[in-house]
Amino acid sequence: MGSAFTQVYANIYMLAWEQDLIQHQAVKHEIYGRYIDDIFMTTNEPLEEITKELDHAAKKG
Repeated sequence: MGSAFTQVYANIYMLAWEQDLIQHQAVKHEIYGRYIDDIFMTTNEPLEEITKELDHAAKKG
């Protein structure tokens, strides 16, 4: 993923974005994991809700 600074910068950027998602996943008893630039998560939400959440996340970025 590039230099060590790039990894630190990515972690700082992702921190704010991840906090809402991690809390949402915990409340729903679902799984969220991230390793460097890979994200894994589970959900039982309908496709419409997933699309809405992804659109919301994209607007934050």
